[in-house]
Amino acid sequence: MERSHSKIPILILSDGKMGHLKQSLAAASWIEGGESRVVSVNYSFFTARLLLTLASYFPFKKKGGGLLLKWFLKSETFNSILGYPAEIIISAGAGISITNLLAAKVLSAKSIVIMKPPGGGQHRYALRIIPEHDLPKRLPNTVITLGAPTAISPDLLLSEAKKLASSLKLTNRKIASVFIGGNTSKYRFDPEKIFSLIETLKQFCESHHFDLLITTSRRTPKEVDMVLKQAFSIYPHCKLLTIWRENPKDCVAGMLGLSEWVLVTEDSISMISDAVNSGKKVIVLKMNKRGGLKRKQRHFLQALEERSHIAIASAETLKEVVIKTSSDKTPAVTLNDRLTIQEKLKEIMGRPSVQNNTL
Repeated sequence: MERSHSKIPILILSDGKMGHLKQSLAAASWIEGGESRVVSVNYSFFTARLLLTLASYFPFKKKGGGLLLKWFLKSETFNSILGYPAEIIISAGAGISITNLLAAKVLSAKSIVIMKPPGGGQHRYALRIIPEHDLPKRLPNTVITLGAPTAISPDLLLSEAKKLASSLKLTNRKIASVFIGGNTSKYRFDPEKIFSLIETLKQFCESHHFDLLITTSRRTPKEVDMVLKQAFSIYPHCKLLTIWRENPKDCVAGMLGLSEWVLVTEDSISMISDAVNSGKKVIVLKMNKRGGLKRKQRHFLQALEERSHIAIASAETLKEVVIKTSSDKTPAVTLNDRLTIQEKLKEIMGRPSVQNNTL
């Protein structure tokens, strides 16, 4: 494939998780002159990822890296990666970081990973973008962030808010947005808590003259979707109800742009990172029934709360926190991770790829 002289070819490797892909796309958008292609990574057998991680502890020549990829990746993935003349390879998620590293070796590209990669050869990545809750070593090739990379910016919020507003029947009432996540492998929503959330939101809308914009996610339990539809489908002060399972529409930036404050459930680091980068007040709602958050998620929320980026509420304290947040006139405290990452990207773009004989 011929490279356009005006563009830098960027290959984004995806593990199939939308939150991870959005982080990679955000990082790619900060590289001036970049042109991205997304390739889904599919392994040829169940233990392939583990074997690749073990292989990262040993030195391999360029040819050896190519053979490993050919053995462990499905042919479609292998051909898509090696058929693109990437100068930069970006991925998010530990599960595909070694694939990123090997592909970068074979293509003589720069390897950029988001989240802490497993295995050896940590110094071989051109850039590691790792949140502090992953407890990374402070290596020269590492940017330590508080949240996840996000494309949210003032310009994006403004443009998307205008687009969304044109499709809604808005009034002069203020707006709050609600982002509902869902279950993970160990975390389970408590459907009963959704009733408390609905009651609090409706009472607040009536007493404080607010309208609501609500969206669920691909992980939201079906029973929660049903309860939300019953509660808000014809509720006059709900101006948007997007059930992702039925209408997978990404309204996040538009909703954030229109809101005075936002409420996000506690289960998604990416979703919370989007919110705290919006310049709006953020409430994070505890919704678990059984199985708590992972250690790194607890660390993430604790750090955000300690630095005044978020307020954390339970079903019992939600009403109090919502009223306090909506009446607080002090400016929201936003993250500055983006500027730090952009500076490091400029730095690595100014130096050549490492093209020695061993990985």
